[in-house]
Amino acid sequence: MDLDEPVNCAACGYDLTGVGWEGHCPECGRFYDKASGRGVARGAGVLSPVERGDRVIMLAKLGAYGALALGCLVWGGIASLSSPMPARPLILGMIGGGAFGFAVYATWFIDRRDGP
Repeated sequence: MDLDEPVNCAACGYDLTGVGWEGHCPECGRFYDKASGRGVARGAGVLSPVERGDRVIMLAKLGAYGALALGCLVWGGIASLSSPMPARPLILGMIGGGAFGFAVYATWFIDRRDGP
């Protein structure tokens, strides 16, 4: 293995190209050993910090939209129990839940296409 082979820290993704065979990552301080492969990641599976941030944002959007969809459905169900016209809040909850459910679907496929 060459010292200049592109490898990244398995913990934080820091580029360890050109540093010693073993030591501590300058970014996060975790131990790595290029000879044994301990603490390093090679290949296309390594995400840059920007890609990791984009993935976190995508997952946060998915979670928020999913929670809003579930909240709309729960609200519609609970509000229909005390309403004189139970179909109205139930239908509104289903429309809102469907809209946010579609937002989850669209976000997942659009952000996956733009990602790594």
